[in-house]
Amino acid sequence: IDERVTEVNALVCDTVGEFANVIAGKAKDTIKEMQLELGLPNVISGVTYAIQFPTRSFPMYVLSLIHI
Repeated sequence: IDERVTEVNALVCDTVGEFANVIAGKAKDTIKEMQLELGLPNVISGVTYAIQFPTRSFPMYVLSLIHI
């Protein structure tokens, strides 16, 4: 779709979440023999936010994709 995005709205968050889900699903298949666990991708938007992880979890990477 040739559509210019001027704000981060629900459609943008859903689209980014679906892309992340597809990538994570493929990665999960690829790394299963490494005995790693992969959680569900999350999309976080807004100016102020806090990312918290469960105790004893070791997040590998938090990626900021866009800032409009």
